[in-house]
Amino acid sequence: LSKSSCLPLPCLILSLRQRQWQILVSEYKICRQKLKSKRDAQKILMQTIVNGESERDILLRKIQSLETAASELISKSTNRPNLDKFGIPGDATQEGRSALQGLILLYSRLSSELEGKCGQLAESQAENRDLKRDLKALRSDKAGHNRVTSPVHPDGDRDKFLHKLLRTDLRYRAS
Repeated sequence: LSKSSCLPLPCLILSLRQRQWQILVSEYKICRQKLKSKRDAQKILMQTIVNGESERDILLRKIQSLETAASELISKSTNRPNLDKFGIPGDATQEGRSALQGLILLYSRLSSELEGKCGQLAESQAENRDLKRDLKALRSDKAGHNRVTSPVHPDGDRDKFLHKLLRTDLRYRAS
């Protein structure tokens, strides 16, 4: 038998242990490399979390400042009445304050509409007085009291004009 083909048992055991040792060492190196990679990934994630938290805090402060500015603009708006000048207590519920604001806005709108209608009424009354005066002049003209041509009806057709005035007068009385 040749020496190379047959190794004594202690050499064989030693050779097996060396291979096992090399395998364990290489597994250790792989595990150490994985651990290092995971630590690096954890550092990156932690830095991302810290950056995200600081960005979140900045955005929260910005939101608060924008909310404050928006509430100031809303309170300064002419479309929303300030309830403080009406003596509404500050601790009134938001629903109650909103309802009161709605009523105040409705009152303001109706008040302005009423002012417009009063102006129209005054114009209609003045027009009615003029029409009555012209009608009276036409009736007296028709009866022969006054034969002067009126500038109100330039075409000279008094009967048509008189009929028109009577219809306008009846329409005004009906309304």
